[in-house]
Amino acid sequence: MATLAEVDKKNMLNVISDVPLNFVHSSTTYTAAATMGSLVKNKPLETGGLFDEPDLTITTTLQKLDTDGTTLVNRFSTAPAAKDLVTVDGTQYRVDSTVEDELTSALVLNLISKHR
Repeated sequence: MATLAEVDKKNMLNVISDVPLNFVHSSTTYTAAATMGSLVKNKPLETGGLFDEPDLTITTTLQKLDTDGTTLVNRFSTAPAAKDLVTVDGTQYRVDSTVEDELTSALVLNLISKHR
């Protein structure tokens, strides 16, 4: 019987296959699930202008299925880290922060425009 962690990892892989997004990091193209944040700048303080929000949030897994379809292998040779550049649909973003979920092996990249 599969453990809860194994089930969660496979569920995350299914989410990524349902909502794919390609991004480039260190000259390598990866596939991930993504959600777009608001691109509105200079919000009034009372509507959330006090805190910067990411322009784009990408969720991917640290592991992927190998070509055999059953073995999990590392997705990144070097995982994206804060201040790294990531290209999405021809637009460059800077990694503002990363969050790793150990249960699902998910990596969340919070991206901001490289010009901010």
